[in-house]
Amino acid sequence: MLKQSLTPKYTVAQFENYTAVMSAFVHYPNIAGFIIGNEVLNIPGPLTVTAPFIKAATADLKAYRDKMGYPKVAVGYAHADVGGA
Repeated sequence: MLKQSLTPKYTVAQFENYTAVMSAFVHYPNIAGFIIGNEVLNIPGPLTVTAPFIKAATADLKAYRDKMGYPKVAVGYAHADVGGA
């Protein structure tokens, strides 16, 4: 079972890492977008408190993209597409 004792945070260092990756790759012609997180919110419970941090990071990276005059590539979050059986 996954232990959910981590306290979410969004730091300046994380923002700087996101922007460095975007700056390094945004001008490649085959870039479809950038993903802030992957399947962080899949498990109901304590990890869902990360949603505001993911939302903030997504908004910040979009603002950075626009400020830098980069192409309007997508910025978002990847959530699993799983259905109940």
